[in-house]
Amino acid sequence: MASSAKEKQTIDWDYPKEGQDMFEKIGNKLENKLGSGKSATTPATPRPDMTRFEKSFDPSQYNIEDGESTYMVNPESRKDPKFIELRDMVIDWINNLITADGMVVNDLEEDLFDGLILQMILLKILPQSDAKYDRYRDYLESLDKVVGSLIQQRQKLDNLVLIINDMLDLEQATWDAQRIHEKDLVAILQLMVALMRFSRAEVRLPVDVSVTLVEVTKQGGQLKHSFLTVPITNSDFEDMMEQADAFDALFETASRDKLEMVKTVLRAFVEKYIQTVYELSDDPLESWMHDGVYLVFLIGFVQNFAVPLHLIHLTPREKKEKVHNVKFAFKLMASCRMKKPKALPESIVEKDLKAILRVLYIIYSHAKNRLPF
Repeated sequence: MASSAKEKQTIDWDYPKEGQDMFEKIGNKLENKLGSGKSATTPATPRPDMTRFEKSFDPSQYNIEDGESTYMVNPESRKDPKFIELRDMVIDWINNLITADGMVVNDLEEDLFDGLILQMILLKILPQSDAKYDRYRDYLESLDKVVGSLIQQRQKLDNLVLIINDMLDLEQATWDAQRIHEKDLVAILQLMVALMRFSRAEVRLPVDVSVTLVEVTKQGGQLKHSFLTVPITNSDFEDMMEQADAFDALFETASRDKLEMVKTVLRAFVEKYIQTVYELSDDPLESWMHDGVYLVFLIGFVQNFAVPLHLIHLTPREKKEKVHNVKFAFKLMASCRMKKPKALPESIVEKDLKAILRVLYIIYSHAKNRLPF
């Protein structure tokens, strides 16, 4: 477990001097944050070597050493009707944006990896009437549209991913420049879905679309494979919860059914992790969480680290001990790069159901969107 949250990358909005590449400016900015001698490119999500997601499943084509693993998209996922619907919807959305400029996308992996189309998309979806987006627009227009070498393409993608993550106010994304440049279908789809949501695209994305990855591992000279499922779009439940003021609406309207659904989903989520180690009572959800103990354990189970028991009160009796536990849970959430809770520790201790649901949903969403590699 990291002892502190990694500092969010920010962009230096100064424009490049003559002869200086924009990537060099951003690279210098990141180098100052990461320390001298470290790479200035966008840090990739830690994972095994992913050469690229192939369209045909033939593990023998991968030249991997004993003990190494690689991943590819299961061809059956590409045949799934919901996947096909989402892919075609994304392609149609992109083409509606760029066809007036004489460009057409036919294949997401082959057409988006070099950054040209992505740059065009961003310039199209930035709100025209909001001055706060002017710096993004000016910055994007300062970048060359067409770059030749693979190194220049990768540098351009590093710039674009930094801009996107800053624009979407993301602490951690499920995509990165390396994966997009390697034509990683999962990363490209996840990025496009995020941009469609940002632009408030007038389409209804299919819910619960996921992609199954085949993990190929070489052991004792033999290739073995297993399967991992990665979500691409939200469920109906998550769509509802990510609307503006969703939690306020749950408590202000007369729709008790929706509130009960949220409580049921989050209760099942807590049970899934906690009940593997501790037997839970039939008490209400707020009774489980109010002293902070299970909240800390839940974060540890989701992130797969050992909870430092000496730093919390395991049997808190006084309010200050419970507040201490909840504050510690919030620190763990920050160090794991989860969203900042819109709740006070004291509200959790006082069994404020709305506050507890807000915090649990952040952990739930983070767990669901964690990459399996």
